[in-house]
Amino acid sequence: MPFWLPGTDHASIAVQTILDRQLKEEGLSRYDLGREKFLERAWQWKAESGGTIVGQLRRLGVSVDWSRGALHDG
Repeated sequence: MPFWLPGTDHASIAVQTILDRQLKEEGLSRYDLGREKFLERAWQWKAESGGTIVGQLRRLGVSVDWSRGALHDG
């Protein structure tokens, strides 16, 4: 029987694009922030918005062990 480990891909290119747009609206760029501040902002975005896919799967009634969820890096 197959095992489905619930999780999400970090989708770093998409997150970078989203954050670049937000920063542009603020008159900034990721280079203005620097690496550490940009990463902090990326993790903040993930905490606020990253649960969308998992929420959609739950609403669809996907049957997995949600206690084993993971953030995949590729």
